[in-house]
Amino acid sequence: MSRLVYEHYGSILKFKGFDVIIYARGTAIIEHRYSGEQFNIHDDELDWETVGGDDRGMGPEAIYAASIEHEELGKLSWAVSEYPVGAENFKETNVGVHRIVQDFDYGLEHNLSLTTMTRQAFRKGLGTTLNGRRRLQKPHW
Repeated sequence: MSRLVYEHYGSILKFKGFDVIIYARGTAIIEHRYSGEQFNIHDDELDWETVGGDDRGMGPEAIYAASIEHEELGKLSWAVSEYPVGAENFKETNVGVHRIVQDFDYGLEHNLSLTTMTRQAFRKGLGTTLNGRRRLQKPHW
């Protein structure tokens, strides 16, 4: 699979020009199908990783997933698809036969890198001042 990813830091995937952050916030509450007991799953229990993808018409698709093996509920999983690069395509929660009472707020977020912000500043005509006069500096890339 062809990817633009060049570094991976936990749930932060860095691309040329911006970071794609896979986030999960809050607590998921899952109700056991047979006992009716409710279990809390905390966002810090999830460890996201790239699990698949494919080259498609508008570029590569990436699928990220996090799963846990719960003592009472079995395997629980969350997935996010990114397609095209930088865009959230779909999300999916799989709790097997059990019921989701409340799910995490999860998905993709974007942060522009310093390099991209610097380039955008120069494209917009921003620069530094020297002796009170505006001076544009030529970027060195």
